[in-house]
Amino acid sequence: QVCAVPYDPSAMVHTAWDLGYRDSTSIWCFQLVGRSVHVIDFYQDNNKSLQHYLDWLRGQRYNFGQHFVPHDAASKEKGTGLSYEEQALKYNFYLTVLPRESILKGINAARILFPTCWFDKTKTGEGIAALKSYRKAWSERYACYTDSPLHDAASHAADSFRYLAIAVDKLKREDGGMTAEELREVA
Repeated sequence: QVCAVPYDPSAMVHTAWDLGYRDSTSIWCFQLVGRSVHVIDFYQDNNKSLQHYLDWLRGQRYNFGQHFVPHDAASKEKGTGLSYEEQALKYNFYLTVLPRESILKGINAARILFPTCWFDKTKTGEGIAALKSYRKAWSERYACYTDSPLHDAASHAADSFRYLAIAVDKLKREDGGMTAEELREVA
């Protein structure tokens, strides 16, 4: 379900982030349109400040809803003494901090959500490539794959997509709509 998926100005654009500095920060932009999730944009970079990512978002001129970030966005940074959440407030961006969930729960939520997703082939290509490369880590000691994902260049986009899946569930519950599990049953 990778094709042209244009921005729909009548639907809010939500974002799901994986935060990093030396590692990449990844952002998926998505809209809930009917029972579908339209994944309309993706951005990733590293060694950049929070302001850089907020400026990128402003440049997209989307009608934004919520910006979902992982639980560690509420932690204070050593350098500034402020959390990502507090730093974003200085730029009039309100972040929604998601609760800590197990990686496997997030992966399962993403798997359930995939059949309802439509990805813009131009703007999300880099993120799609990362999702395709996401895989389990190999244990040399036991000569088998572990239950944990491999931490590599693909994991940041995949992690932010896990947060997207959790965010969709949260949005659906808030709207009284269907969760990812319920969407899968009708897809």
